[in-house]
Amino acid sequence: MRSISKFTWVMLILAVVSLAMIGCRQNPQGGGATTGGTTISGFVQKGPFIKGTTVLAFMLDAYANRIGAGIPTTTTDDLGSYSVHLPNTVGNDLIEIEVTGTYLDENTGLPSTGTGTGIGLLPVIVAPTGKLNVNDGSSIVTTVFKAQTNNKLLMLQGGKFTAQTKFNLQNANKQVGTALGMSATMNSAAGLVPLDFSQLNVLAPADPTLGTANTQLLAVSAMILDAALNSNAATVDTFITALAQDIYTGVKLGTTLDTQQTSAPGTTTTIIIQSQQKVAQATNVTKVINNINTFITNNAANNPTAPTVTSVTVVNVANVTTTFNPVITQINNQSNTILRGFGIANNSFDVGSAATGFVTYNVAADGVATAGNGTITANNVKVNLTFKDYSNAGGTGATGAKATYVTTLGFAIAASAANDSRAMTGYIYPLNITADGNGGVTAVIPTTAQLNFSGTTATGVVVTGTVPNLAINTISNNTAGAVVVDMNQILKSIQNSANQPSLNVLATTGSFKFSFGLGGLNIGSEKATTGTGLASFFPTNPIVGGRNVSGTIVTN
Repeated sequence: MRSISKFTWVMLILAVVSLAMIGCRQNPQGGGATTGGTTISGFVQKGPFIKGTTVLAFMLDAYANRIGAGIPTTTTDDLGSYSVHLPNTVGNDLIEIEVTGTYLDENTGLPSTGTGTGIGLLPVIVAPTGKLNVNDGSSIVTTVFKAQTNNKLLMLQGGKFTAQTKFNLQNANKQVGTALGMSATMNSAAGLVPLDFSQLNVLAPADPTLGTANTQLLAVSAMILDAALNSNAATVDTFITALAQDIYTGVKLGTTLDTQQTSAPGTTTTIIIQSQQKVAQATNVTKVINNINTFITNNAANNPTAPTVTSVTVVNVANVTTTFNPVITQINNQSNTILRGFGIANNSFDVGSAATGFVTYNVAADGVATAGNGTITANNVKVNLTFKDYSNAGGTGATGAKATYVTTLGFAIAASAANDSRAMTGYIYPLNITADGNGGVTAVIPTTAQLNFSGTTATGVVVTGTVPNLAINTISNNTAGAVVVDMNQILKSIQNSANQPSLNVLATTGSFKFSFGLGGLNIGSEKATTGTGLASFFPTNPIVGGRNVSGTIVTN
């Protein structure tokens, strides 16, 4: 069994910095008071990085490139606590934090002695301070999220963090949490909120609000380290990256690493299950918790003035076991499941209305839809799709676990003619996608859902805005089991909100390019024989916020 020692943790953080400020600056000599800007603090953990670990914070440009040499700081105790001030933030800035050093292995209670790399993606509203934690979960979320957006999301709207980014990142957190056996929500001081790995701390299972989620993350962290040591992964970060790829592509946990290492099929999956079973044993739970308690006690003695020491509570083994073991059991189930695989039944959908007739579009493996014969009447553009759920163990679409996923519906429509400036992009959140356990899928948009849009009028004027409390009849389910999206109703809501009739592009005749997708969900091409799994996943599109279908619609 290989040892993994000194660990290099590279963390990419998307931070929302909500500051209305001009001319923020810091004393160039390093002395005196700091004015303006943003102070970010939190814990950097695998296990926690020890006191004196170097932390560098970078501002990023629209392409996620670092600007300058970075602002340095160090961890202030053996809990991985850090704080760094960025003086020149002006709002919605992208920030990268790089951490390199030695961390505690919670399985052994000893410091690490090897090298590796990892990444994490964290959103937070900073005004003028924010909390950003680094851990295994945030590292996997980053990799999944960037893969879903084809590494192009950071270029949206000048590289700034947007509401679309936030919604998609929430979905990535939920997707990773589900794959790792964690709950989709967590308790917080504000009540029940979506799972957010950036707020979790493996040293605080006894926290009165986040305790359950922290304990679940501790179980996952212990499993990942044990499985990485016994797998073909050269380092822990290789293992974490491979898990992220498994979750992104929707295959069994361990598949990517087996492919990379040309191992026997299922080898890594078996190792993951064995590590789960080992970690879940009562004696091992006791060992991990005792390691944490001993570490906290020693830390308090070594760092008596560290303000974070008193906030970390000694953990009771009995209280942890009830949360620890069920998570491991759920990961075991997920290891044998194709995750979040949805396909468009028969690789086709209809556009039109019952009153005027439909045109059938056939969707290729690359997500491009081609229209068949028929006429689509302007102002009668409804999209009828039937989804199938391929998330069961065999990927057959026959049966699977009942589940509801909260996602976004993103869309883009633009006039095909070069001399026609009319265009519209938008997304609706939340959209609830429910798998019924028998292969069927329905979609429901709550009456409180919000539509965010950005459009260009016929005269070239750019209009942005939101439509609150979106009417529930914009998305419905017909008696045949199809999801019906009323595009005219959606565009009419935008038209009324902005008082711009030309934004309702599908109310007129013409040729229009379109794309649509569901943020954070894997959707793809059904195989030639209906009900035998997915042939391939559609490509991602950062404009619509997920895997997308695209094509051209002609209205008459």
